[in-house]
Parts: sequence; structure tokens; C-alpha cells
Amino acid sequence: MAWRKCGMLWGRSSLFIIAASAAALIFTVAAAGSARQQDEVKISQASLEALWRDSLVLMERSNLHGNLPFRSCFTQAARRHGLPLPLLLAVARGESNFDPKAVSPKNCVGIMQIKWPETAMDLGITQKEALFDPCINIEAGARYLAGLIRFFQGNLYLALGAYNYGPGAIRPGRVPDGAHWYASYIHSHLQQLLASSPATMGQSAIRTFKSFHEAALFVDYLNGCVSGLNLRISAAASSVFKVYFTYQSAAERKDIIIRITRKTGIKPTDRGFS
Repeated sequence: MAWRKCGMLWGRSSLFIIAASAAALIFTVAAAGSARQQDEVKISQASLEALWRDSLVLMERSNLHGNLPFRSCFTQAARRHGLPLPLLLAVARGESNFDPKAVSPKNCVGIMQIKWPETAMDLGITQKEALFDPCINIEAGARYLAGLIRFFQGNLYLALGAYNYGPGAIRPGRVPDGAHWYASYIHSHLQQLLASSPATMGQSAIRTFKSFHEAALFVDYLNGCVSGLNLRISAAASSVFKVYFTYQSAAERKDIIIRITRKTGIKPTDRGFS
């Protein structure tokens, strides 16, 4: 399989992932007649910020299914603090996998991993034992997250980085690698939650990848080649991430396919693109 990157032919056979860090993937590209060269390709802050902005629409349209743990606690806390329910669930899923007894080596406690005693005290919780109560912990996490979103003026990428690193460590244009990774990590959990919740618009798969980072790089590539795409990443199965575009009509879908094929060389098949 190969695709054209705005005039340059890219193929999976010549692209090998050899290492990954929190904020970048390292690729080895085998070029004909030359030694292998290592090029660092960063997942841009702009890309993740755009993914989170797009996710707001998906979260608004979603109708979560399944037996979610402590759902009433999450629903009440999300409503009370004006948060999308899927966002709050994604943070909890990533932080503790909904384990109310979770305690990290850094003394972060419970479902939302509230740091004891600093963050807990700031949120008015004076007894560590209270953090093991699911509803109290979820309420505290929701209040903390909502405050961060307000502080960063609605920028979910920055707010989530701050949830992990603390607000003092995060500024626009200055996001530590670990915080950048955390924002993508929570986004992958969000997509897994939303995967079984159909949106009202149509969607068409383009490619699947074995990691969220690979999928995000491919989104960067497509956005650089084809303007006006509405791209999404979802967890299609365990450790499989699907990149797809959304559309509002059959005519729009056809137009998007033509533009992608013309600009990249990726062609649609009965099963998607090749």
C-alpha cells in the first residue's frame, strides 16, 4: 500500500516505526540508493487541539450506551459543572479505569486520581478517606476539570494537560511532552467510549492504525494535502485506531472521496480505501 504525500509517494513498506516518545514518533525511511535516515515527526499541538475541538461536536451528538460504572455520579457531576459527560468518563477511564480504590505512587487517589493532600484540600476535601467514595471523588474531579477549562478559556487540550501536570506548568505554546502525551491518551479513551455511540452524520473509513499516534500523524498528513476535511479518529477494536471522515450527504461523500484520491492517490474500495 502507498499514498502520495502531495506529490511524494509514501508507502508502508518504506516506513518503519522504530521508537516513540510522549510527544513524537521517530520514523526510519528507506530511500532508494541511499542509507536509511531517521526523521523525527512531531504530532503538532495544533493537530491535537483541533482533534479536541472536533470532539466537542461528537460529544454533544453522542448517546453513550452500555453499563457504565457509577453512571449516576458522573451524570450529576457533569451536569452540575457544565461538562460533556463523555469527557468526564474519558478522564476517569484513563486515570483509574473507574477503580475507586486506585492509589498512585504519587498519592493520587480514587476514580479521578485526586492528588492528596494538595489538590484535595484546594477542593475542600479534608479527609483522605472521603476520596475513596466514588461520587465524592467524581464530583471533585469534575469541579477541578471544569475550573481548568475555564482557566484555559475552553481549550480542552491545555486543560487536560494541566489536569495531569498542574496549571502552573502549562501555557499556550509551552506544553511539556508528558502533558502533550496525556492529552492524546485521554483523547484515545474518549474515542473508545464514543466508538459504540453513533453520530447523526455519515462517516467513511480511510485507514486503520495500531496506535493513536500513527493515526494522528495520518490526520496531519491528510489535512496538509486536502482542505476542508472533517476527520475523526476512533478505536475500531483493541489497539486498532480508525481514521475516517464525516459527511452530511451522499454528494458530499462522493466529492470528498474524489478530492482525497486526486490529492493523495488513496483510492476507495468496497471495504474503504486502499
